[in-house]
Amino acid sequence: MNYFSFKLKKTFVFSAFLVLLLLILVEVAAIIIEKVKARNDVSQISPIIKKQSYGDKYEKDVKNYNWKKEYEKFVAFKEIGHISKTININKNGIRKTSGNCEKQNAKLVFVFGGSTTLGVAVPDSMTYPSYLAKKLNTNGKCYKVINYGTGWWMSSQSNNKFSELLRHGKVPDIAIFYEGINDLDVVSYGGVPGGIAPYAERILSKSFDTFEKKTSLEKIKKSIKTFLHITASYRLAVAYYHGRKYSKSKKNINEIDDEYLNKSANAVSNIFVENMQQNHDIGSRHGVKVLTALQPFPLISNKKLTIDEKIAIQNRIDIRPWEGKFIKITYNKILEKLDQFGSRCFYDMSKILDDNETELFAEAEHLLPTGNEIIAESFYQKILACDK
Repeated sequence: MNYFSFKLKKTFVFSAFLVLLLLILVEVAAIIIEKVKARNDVSQISPIIKKQSYGDKYEKDVKNYNWKKEYEKFVAFKEIGHISKTININKNGIRKTSGNCEKQNAKLVFVFGGSTTLGVAVPDSMTYPSYLAKKLNTNGKCYKVINYGTGWWMSSQSNNKFSELLRHGKVPDIAIFYEGINDLDVVSYGGVPGGIAPYAERILSKSFDTFEKKTSLEKIKKSIKTFLHITASYRLAVAYYHGRKYSKSKKNINEIDDEYLNKSANAVSNIFVENMQQNHDIGSRHGVKVLTALQPFPLISNKKLTIDEKIAIQNRIDIRPWEGKFIKITYNKILEKLDQFGSRCFYDMSKILDDNETELFAEAEHLLPTGNEIIAESFYQKILACDK
């Protein structure tokens, strides 16, 4: 080996080492950024929540927990168990409900929904299921409310969970479905009507992307992608791409036309109404009294907003200026189908907060304790009415 070839080889090895070192440093930086984002971005705490009496403890608990999910058959995912001062969720993904009657002969009330039912933005004792339990357990009555609410669940997932519980002999006296927001969010965040949370959809779809019937080149590409998926730098790049694609991109803001909004609204409203009707019909076969409701969506509320509520809602509007119009169209289409429910206990609660001037919204979706109390009171009255 002559001097020049030796020097060239040495230079190549040194360059390869530098490239490898650079990639390692990039990956380390990405891991740090990902962890910071997991604590400060995904688990966002609005200024309105921070100023509540429970704000500091709740913020600490959320950042430690981050509303983590795990796989659950038939419904795709559920909340992971957690224990803290303000957030307590058991191994079955059920959040603690305060005010329950724990007697063996207690009447069972199952509540289903997304993060608004789960109780994002408030401690265990201030979720609407907790307030409902306290109201029901007055005058010597005995009810046990079980909160099956799960962040990002669509009405289809609540429907599936209800059916699965009944199949296994877990039959409540009353079942409540408080739905609407997530069925629209799945479209707003880049998914399809009737689908699940877009981020979960991507994860699950990759799990079924096997090597079967693939060419050698496709197998190589798949192997490279599989390797990349375990790197933090790749995950951040993908998150950035989807964040741009489904949030602030020019296309997302300017190319959402009325035809697309109406088509999506039609699909979402049809799926929502069908799921609600199925809940009633399935419950009826098992002797369960079912109450379903279209929930209020703060983003389109006619309530007189406080300054902080205006800021929180405007922050959401700035990301997707067309979203409010889409929500209004979809809600109107759902309400046009109310006659399809017949004698079933379906309630339009979308405007229930409009006449209240108190600060009720934690941000563009979730409610503060006072808002949850109003929802609980409404369901309490509905239960009494349906009992007649």
